[in-house]
Amino acid sequence: MKHRLLALLCGFLLHPLHAAEVYKCIDDNGRPEFSQRPCSPDATTTNLSPIPPIDAGAAREPGISEQYDTVTAKLDDRINKASIATAEDDINAYIKERDLKISVYEKQWVPEGGDRVYHAFAVSRNRWLRDQIRDLFSQYDKQIAAKTAEIRKLQKKLHTPDPDSDRPPGMLDTPAEWNKRYRIESGTWRRSN
Repeated sequence: MKHRLLALLCGFLLHPLHAAEVYKCIDDNGRPEFSQRPCSPDATTTNLSPIPPIDAGAAREPGISEQYDTVTAKLDDRINKASIATAEDDINAYIKERDLKISVYEKQWVPEGGDRVYHAFAVSRNRWLRDQIRDLFSQYDKQIAAKTAEIRKLQKKLHTPDPDSDRPPGMLDTPAEWNKRYRIESGTWRRSN
């Protein structure tokens, strides 16, 4: 019973808040005055209703904050794309430097064969060269992996995909994929294309 009475009372109180009938009078300066009691004998009654809500579907121009967000997003994208390009250049420089060092070791490769002493020397020398090449790979793989992770992180921050890119965002060769181009097989070092 109390709940019904409370709901009914709230309903009656909300109605006057929604729409109200007030008196409108004109003062000495010609400005309108609104009052709940008649302020002059020539007062007219006016029904005031609240301003209707703005239609959520109505098209409107973007405000300053939206324009600011758009501009900052474009600037962030330009900065991130420049950082991505720099990191990709660093990766290519690492690969070229690694290949140059590997070619130096390839030139030191000793052909196996001949007598026992020469063969033992050639095998141990080639084993040492192979270890040096593996060390180069592990050293440069760490640097390339760090740059690749940096590129992926920057690509995730991009607000718009790069239309000039020939690969989708986030798709970059991993160091393991790069290293598939280079193999150490049966005591010889060769580059596979």
